[in-house]
Amino acid sequence: MGFHVSRLALSGFRNYANADFKLSEKLTVLVGPNAAGKTNVIEAIQLLTAAESFRNPLWDDLVMWGRDVAQVSLEASDERRKLTVELDVRRGKGREFRVNGSVKRRLMDVRGIIPSVVFTPDDLGIVKGSAERRRTMVDAIGQQISPAYGALRREYERIVRQRNAGLKERAEPGVMDALTLRLAETGGKLAAHRIRLLSRVGDEARGIHEVMSGGEELGLEYVASWTTERDLTEIPMDAEDIEQAILDTLRRLTEEEKVRGITLAGPHRDDVAFSVGGHGARAFSSQGQQRSVALSVKMAEVHVVRDLASSPPILLLDDVMSELDEQRRHELTGFVGGLVQTVVTTTNLHYFEPSLLSSATVLEVAA
Repeated sequence: MGFHVSRLALSGFRNYANADFKLSEKLTVLVGPNAAGKTNVIEAIQLLTAAESFRNPLWDDLVMWGRDVAQVSLEASDERRKLTVELDVRRGKGREFRVNGSVKRRLMDVRGIIPSVVFTPDDLGIVKGSAERRRTMVDAIGQQISPAYGALRREYERIVRQRNAGLKERAEPGVMDALTLRLAETGGKLAAHRIRLLSRVGDEARGIHEVMSGGEELGLEYVASWTTERDLTEIPMDAEDIEQAILDTLRRLTEEEKVRGITLAGPHRDDVAFSVGGHGARAFSSQGQQRSVALSVKMAEVHVVRDLASSPPILLLDDVMSELDEQRRHELTGFVGGLVQTVVTTTNLHYFEPSLLSSATVLEVAA
């Protein structure tokens, strides 16, 4: 079974002076006009589960105007345990997480206790969006499944910053050689994890997309900056082979890197490419096809996190119904009918099948 969230409390958070939400074990629908604060509820749940927000705010941004402290908390339980997760944000002083009353100073000690998958209208543009967004999509899954993944990602990003600084400052060759070796080793491990994870997502997404699109074939490829091979999710390389490939590429790019002052190969330069029916989705797919790809990938993410994490995820859907046509709304509402606990925001209950609403908890959010 895993944890399900039963209660969310907000105080001094964004536009909420005080609010208390009782959530269904299956589906909770938050309905209200635009700017009522529905997205803030989604953000609060994500902060308490993934220890991050899709809005990427400064901590002080979370504190209500006129208040010094924002407090958010959730209560959850499974068959044997009860769980409380709390976050206090003090204006100008940062944040404090607590799990069952115990202070957690590291985000990795909070992230993924209850995993979450968030789907916002911005995610519908993932096919044509930036490579960074697609990398972040994969990394967000990995970080909630394994604390080690998040630590590895942070270490790799730190080395990239150090190496870029060394390139700009014309550091001694010995220093640069050491940084290059560390980057290749850490990058090899990170890329290997990413590729295996994307392979799992692809396996799930292909079947979902075939049903949703009436038989169109979905392809996912990991496009590496350190090799020209394009079937990495089919025949994954091990970390040592990737390390060597990164090392060889960086050595080949030495002179160009000196001129540009940045690291030109490694997981921070990699991408994910989608195709529909064998054609690149970014260049050749219609907007509807691209949205089907995004839906399929997000649904697949739920399956993968449910299979690999210690607890099933909570699915958070923020006003995506208004961005979808009737067919895709039908596909999505059919998916959320009972697979995992789901919280969805909307301005219009008519987007949902009456049979689905009859078994859901519907909460009105006023402006």
